[in-house]
Amino acid sequence: MDTLPLLTLVLLATVGALGAVVAALLRCNRRLREANDALQARLREVEALQSRFHEESLRDPLTGLFNRRHLDGTLEQELARARRGGYPLALVMLDLDHFKRINDTYGHAGGDALLRQLGRLLRAACRSGDTACRCGGEEFVLVLPGLDEPVLDERAEFWRCSIEAMVTHFGGKAFSVTASLGVAVFPRHADDALSLLRCADRALYAAKQAGRNRVVLAPKAGDDDARAPAADNRAREAATA
Repeated sequence: MDTLPLLTLVLLATVGALGAVVAALLRCNRRLREANDALQARLREVEALQSRFHEESLRDPLTGLFNRRHLDGTLEQELARARRGGYPLALVMLDLDHFKRINDTYGHAGGDALLRQLGRLLRAACRSGDTACRCGGEEFVLVLPGLDEPVLDERAEFWRCSIEAMVTHFGGKAFSVTASLGVAVFPRHADDALSLLRCADRALYAAKQAGRNRVVLAPKAGDDDARAPAADNRAREAATA
């Protein structure tokens, strides 16, 4: 029997089988790539959702500004950077005057419309390195790295005038509001976050006591240390009621 044709048949059968195996492996490889691509896309979606949820946890849903939780962490970080860089860090505490009257007159929806408009104004007026936060109600805090007098005075007065000129339209009516601002600067007024916030809060109280709709710079460190914080809080509550 001639073995050559037989070997040829065997070789052809082997090649055919190998080709089928290779084709099957290629299909498996393609399916694996597709599955991996789908998995990577899903992971990117999950990461994007996690990033969005984290961002939302640090944002005030009404105004789009950062919230108090973000302020607490950011202020400490900005103070550390200011110490290392040897530059000032300004803190502006802003409170809307007689905001309760807005809610009483136009309802909470009208007050919310005003707060949303104020959020847009503050975002537009902030530099890229600034941080604008809504700390609750009608109180806002601005963290401003590298600013000190006289530029800081000009910026604070610009915000005060911009808020005074802002007109909110709601329910077929137009209304406006004014704001009082208290300003404190690291390291001139305080060298830690809590003390800096307290100095800005006292300056805000002084602005309220002086007639509202004004900017007040905190006194230098030590000038008002004799005042008890509890007394400050009671007086401020009376002024902002």
